[in-house]
Formats: sequence, structure tokens, C-alpha cells
Amino acid sequence: MPLDDVLGEQENFCKTLGQEIFDKFKKANEGQTSAGKEAVINICNAIKFCAKDGFLRKQYVERAWNGIGDDHWRWHC
Repeated sequence: MPLDDVLGEQENFCKTLGQEIFDKFKKANEGQTSAGKEAVINICNAIKFCAKDGFLRKQYVERAWNGIGDDHWRWHC
């Protein structure tokens, strides 16, 4: 995905993907919010090593994911 689309045309897709990751790891770990939180944090941190624009892309993803989580934890940037 082009970098500008992360906070542009594809921002809702990015947010939905982040929420799905959070939910999947939470569910796989007996509903523990901490498992979902750890998963999205680790994935976001790994982004900076996955592309030439990784350090900037990580910042974009952090902003796109603002608000994902559950009643016990929310991603805030």
C-alpha cells in the first residue's frame, strides 16, 4: 500500500486490520486484553524494519490505529 494511503484512502482498512489483529490475539489467549495489546504493539514496531519507508510508515500506522482495542485498553497516539 502506498504510504500516503495509510492515512488517506486506506485509513479505515488499516484501522480495521489493527482491530482484527487485536481481537484475534485476545481471543486466542482466553480474552486477555494484554495479548491483543502486545500483538499490535509488536507488529507496529516491526513495521519499521519491513520497508524502505518503515520508520515513517510505523508513525502512519500508529496514527491510523488510534482508538483500536477494547474497554480495558485503547491505542492512543
